[in-house]
Amino acid sequence: MSGYHKSALPRGHELAEYTIESVLGHGGFGITYLAHDTSLGAKVAIKEYLPHEMASRGENTKIIPNLDTKNAVKDYHWGLKRFLKEAQALAQFKHSNIVRVLRYMKANDTAYMVMEYEKGQSLGQYLRQHGNRMKEADLLQIILPILNGLEAVHAAGMLHLDIKPDNIYLREDNTPILIDFGSARQAMSGHSQRTILTPGYAPIEQYPDKGEQGPWTDIYALGASMYRCFHGKRPTESLDRYQMILKFHADPMTPVNKIGTRKLQEKTIKCMEWALQCYPTDRPKSAREFQDALLGKKSAKFSSALPIEKKGETVSAHAHEDKAALHRKIKPAIYTLLLAIIFFVIIYFWSEIIAFIPTAKKMASDAYKDGLEIAKNLKQIILGKI
Repeated sequence: MSGYHKSALPRGHELAEYTIESVLGHGGFGITYLAHDTSLGAKVAIKEYLPHEMASRGENTKIIPNLDTKNAVKDYHWGLKRFLKEAQALAQFKHSNIVRVLRYMKANDTAYMVMEYEKGQSLGQYLRQHGNRMKEADLLQIILPILNGLEAVHAAGMLHLDIKPDNIYLREDNTPILIDFGSARQAMSGHSQRTILTPGYAPIEQYPDKGEQGPWTDIYALGASMYRCFHGKRPTESLDRYQMILKFHADPMTPVNKIGTRKLQEKTIKCMEWALQCYPTDRPKSAREFQDALLGKKSAKFSSALPIEKKGETVSAHAHEDKAALHRKIKPAIYTLLLAIIFFVIIYFWSEIIAFIPTAKKMASDAYKDGLEIAKNLKQIILGKI
């Protein structure tokens, strides 16, 4: 989202050697400005830490935590540290598909991240200007390079945690960049018990107590972004999908092969289905694995297991299937063991069994004779001969 914002720094405001020119975008966690670097004569983008739920702009452009909100001051400063830590980590990257952070600094009782500015627009803006849909070949030219950047991010031990069309920036030559990382926001979400995410693009594990986050978390969001580009709408919110699957064993999201993807290659459809699996362990484990599948170097393999909730965690239906398979393997083993025990008992008592057989035969013969005599007497009684 770009344009005017009531809490934005005014045009012409000087921030170190930078002069604010306009607002490039804003969200719930901050404002991004277009600025002029007076020392180098270049344009830069500056992101300001300003979580609107916890703070606001006061006099003299300073940011003031909202005192009427419980723990707001503590949460604000905790988030500020995370913002600076994220900026420091991003400043280490020099990758053509990752936003370039030039420096970070503190001012106005908040923090700023100074980034290279390149002319272009977000993928979200492009979609809104071109009928909300995109051709497969055009989208893959964006997604495949983004996966290169994502692989580098994951290799450094970081996650993006807010991939969506609005956070994929297209330069004028259409080469893509990942921007506006959300790891600080996600950390803030866990710390302050606020759910800070983008519905439709955030997978189930980004919700509180719903599983471990990892590269597969970003891959879900990238798959959701692809879905949006082909369908014209974002996927059903993952929490709704999760709850419906738990209750009714039915996924409410329109299947990938039903969203007007007839012109897509089968492998692209399968890859999107793979990335959008509700349960984390059913998704690709790395950006490279997902990229290889999109390129046809490997096949997308998954089994659409339904998740089951247990003690606040997401437990795969595979776990229950594996348990059942284990039981099926154990049963024959138990039967074999019982037969073996019976066999050894017979062998052990074989002499006693053999010795008992003649006695058993005599007892059976005597019982037979007694039975015949009793039957004869009963017959005579019935006929009145006694």
